[in-house]
Amino acid sequence: MGKWWWRFKTNSNLLWVKIICSIYGSGGGLGNTNNFHLSSGGSTWSNIIKAGRLIDSEGIAFSTSFVRSVGNGRLINFWSDIWIGSSCLKDSYSRLFALENDKEVTVNDRLHQRDSEGSIMWNWVRNPRGRAVNDLNDLNNLLSSVQLQVEACDNWRWVLGSDGVFTTKHLAVLIDEKRLSPGSQIMETVRNKSIPQKVQIFVWRSKLKRLPVFSELDKRGLDLDSILCPLCGDESETVEHALVKCKKLAEFWGCLFCWWNISANSLQTFDPLAEDQIFSSFANHGKLIWEGVKWASCYSLWSARNNKVYNGKEWSSSKVLSEVQISSFNSISKRIKKSQMEWHQWILNPGFFVVGSNNRSGIG
Repeated sequence: MGKWWWRFKTNSNLLWVKIICSIYGSGGGLGNTNNFHLSSGGSTWSNIIKAGRLIDSEGIAFSTSFVRSVGNGRLINFWSDIWIGSSCLKDSYSRLFALENDKEVTVNDRLHQRDSEGSIMWNWVRNPRGRAVNDLNDLNNLLSSVQLQVEACDNWRWVLGSDGVFTTKHLAVLIDEKRLSPGSQIMETVRNKSIPQKVQIFVWRSKLKRLPVFSELDKRGLDLDSILCPLCGDESETVEHALVKCKKLAEFWGCLFCWWNISANSLQTFDPLAEDQIFSSFANHGKLIWEGVKWASCYSLWSARNNKVYNGKEWSSSKVLSEVQISSFNSISKRIKKSQMEWHQWILNPGFFVVGSNNRSGIG
């Protein structure tokens, strides 16, 4: 929603911008911490304003990141816009702003109002005195270096972007850097280009323990007949149990390892949601393939579990394995062209596609 801050500021002549200004004021309510329209929280624009403040709360100076790039100064409010320095002049020189008679004056009007000696002709309610005089001297010194460009139009610049142009991609990177910093409790989304996005989202939710297994539903107050695993019926169903530890799954994972010609001893410490030592002999694209098969297996296991719970279908490890072989081949062969996969070779020896070019005999 942050992009609408940029669109509002850079499209002042559009009809929708004029409508927003008529409702929320000349600044559209952006950066106004006391805007009364936000109390209702019902309008789309109120939510856009709030989104900016939420970004600020992440430690990103978003609300003040849009600054004016001065051209002829005709579209820039001298006091309210950020056009010189890191904040607007009404905040930096609040005593002078209180004395200003024309609070909507533009930069062009103010800087062109000079006397015969070249000094700015201010429009005060009363002449500054005391500390306000020092503020006025500081402000005059600050403005002495400003040169207006008569033929150039005023523009906007986003100070958080290297080229001064706002992009949602760069803002997303800034937010991720804050949220995923060391010590953060938020887990980065998982990515693997070899499998569909829905599988990646499923794995991410699994790592966060956000699957609706019986033990989690029970914690949320749902009235269940039992929280025991629907497959084995011996232990409470947690995420780890539903995808790894259930004894009914041991046969499936054993068959998967056999298909890949991997020693069954690796099953003792195997966790499909984490990295494992099997990666060591794989080429870079091979790591994606093996990880993709593991994650596709978890997704298929969960689908088979749901079919049993909600549709009464019998669970079969061989059927799940067959589904994994087909679905993983279809997705990986389309997404990783370097693998050059063929179906008959995939079924006989999938390790052929994951090892380095100097070792094409398999991984067992």
